[in-house]
Amino acid sequence: MPSMGVILKNHNKSVLETEGQEEAVRQCNCRDKPNCPLQGHCLTTSSIYQADVLTEDGGSHTYFGLAEKDFKARWSNRGRSFGTERCESETELSKLIWELGSKSIQCEIEWRAVAGCGGCRPGSEHCSLCLAEGL
Repeated sequence: MPSMGVILKNHNKSVLETEGQEEAVRQCNCRDKPNCPLQGHCLTTSSIYQADVLTEDGGSHTYFGLAEKDFKARWSNRGRSFGTERCESETELSKLIWELGSKSIQCEIEWRAVAGCGGCRPGSEHCSLCLAEGL
């Protein structure tokens, strides 16, 4: 059994060696990378996103939203509101999707990140994410 001094020395060495080395931040965890909703950046946090709803009759609608946590979690909730009737009025986007569905109009949604900024900070008078969404 190593002495406490050896244990501390090894621990300090490992901490100091990793200090200054930046960890690669995962930006996507999609199994099917080419079909990532945000083109390989679905784990982006504190972001403003845009959803372009393109209908089969040539119409288009644009929706802006924000996600303080990663976009993928927000996107998963969107899928639930699009597919579960009791959740149809959760968001303006889901209302639109359900309205189009009731008229038997097929649509496709294209997602993209518009901006990224800091989220809400405790004690702050405003949320920079909410302010950026309003722009």
